Amino acid sequence: MQHNHTTTRHALRRAAAALTCLLTVGAASACGTSVKVMPQGQPDGPVLTIGVPAREPALSVLKQGEYSGFDVDVARYVAQVLGYGSSQITFRTVTPITADTMLENGDIALAVGIQAADSDEVSLSDSYLTVPNTFMVLDQGADTIRSTKQLEGSTVCAVEGTHDADSVEQAVSDVAVREESSYQKCVSALMSGAVQAVTGNEAIMRGLAQQAGTQYVAIMPDTYGSVGLKIGTPSSKPELVEMLNSAIKQMIQDGQWTAMTDQLQHNLPGLNDGKALPKPTNK
Repeated sequence: MQHNHTTTRHALRRAAAALTCLLTVGAASACGTSVKVMPQGQPDGPVLTIGVPAREPALSVLKQGEYSGFDVDVARYVAQVLGYGSSQITFRTVTPITADTMLENGDIALAVGIQAADSDEVSLSDSYLTVPNTFMVLDQGADTIRSTKQLEGSTVCAVEGTHDADSVEQAVSDVAVREESSYQKCVSALMSGAVQAVTGNEAIMRGLAQQAGTQYVAIMPDTYGSVGLKIGTPSSKPELVEMLNSAIKQMIQDGQWTAMTDQLQHNLPGLNDGKALPKPTNK
């Protein structure tokens, strides 16, 4: 097994030079990537700009100019495996609505935390994390909504660009869906009584519940389906997808994935009902 891990690392190191060439040539031909050479006095070599969310507690947050969280750790790991030093990695904020456009326009080279499917403009890596979907509701003591059945006839808030609206309509009968541009707007709608629940993947819901205050909101015990978090790239870079998949595989094999998910579950008690998150089984 050690031989296999070493072989994977060596292959990725050889691929790193090709990756830099791939992205740099793309930039030179205006095909849209955000890799550039730093000016004099700054770190030498290409800089990889990665899009990550800024307001998803425990997964990816921007605070005092620094990004942190599980998705950010994944982004740093993958970028470094692909040959980029820490000083060559920069982050920009993306949302489910803006990620595709920013990739297509070359504002970012990668987008981490994507929940949507492949499109004509964007190709996706294998999943690096799979979590259940669930609902956040108001904590009303004995009257708290505790099952999807109780949501029938209610209005649920979903974030545009996540496909959560389609998922909840399949999971709950006779439900109205209100889409907002951010999870924070959905939480505000919940607090004001405009909606009866907010839906999303369980990691995001639990992070938002901590932020809103667990004395005010609750995570419904019922979950429905699951979603895989992936890394998006411009569809014109199929070679890059293969490299990302290899990097994700290495992250799982060398134990870093387990360490990072253990920390995620420490930060989000109750995630996946307290059971270890399933390792991705990508081929």
